[in-house]
Amino acid sequence: DVSKAKTFGADPRLKVVMEKGGVNSKPDVQFYKIVRYNPEAKEKKWVIINHRVKDFDAWLKVFDQEGAAKRAEEGLFDAALGRGIDDPNLVHIVFDVKDVEKAKASLNAEDKKKLMQSAGVEGKPTIKFYNTAD
Repeated sequence: DVSKAKTFGADPRLKVVMEKGGVNSKPDVQFYKIVRYNPEAKEKKWVIINHRVKDFDAWLKVFDQEGAAKRAEEGLFDAALGRGIDDPNLVHIVFDVKDVEKAKASLNAEDKKKLMQSAGVEGKPTIKFYNTAD
């Protein structure tokens, strides 16, 4: 329930509890509607990309034209795709990653940057790599 989650996040008591738990910065909370989810995703490394686009539907066409097979060649395996609930032009992508260096090279390649720009990505995407905690 998004409404309840937002109410919980705005509760002043949460800040007190977080501070007691050692949190020393304001959390960045976004709500996304998951558009696609790959139940086969199973890697222990991921990259999460967030960016804003001019038009989600136009961006999605370019993303789909590039295709999952092309991204897999680049070390990026589609895991989840979401769009913002409060701003439907916010994009949230989760990729499984088998080879981090290959994935980083792909995401930093000029052709990828041009593709993102042609798809209407606004500003610089936030790109974060994660590993499963053992």
